[in-house]
Amino acid sequence: KIVLAPRAANDSKIALVAWGRLLKLDEINEQKVKEFIRTYRNRGPEKTPE
Repeated sequence: KIVLAPRAANDSKIALVAWGRLLKLDEINEQKVKEFIRTYRNRGPEKTPE
């Protein structure tokens, strides 16, 4: 699952989080975002219906 939500408390403009992994960006970098999603998508410990 991918969830997008604003959060004023973050110390960077963009933060991607996946079970202990964190990528902070001050501007959008499409390549880094896609790589992060490819690397960590569907690798969490929870079981969810697809």
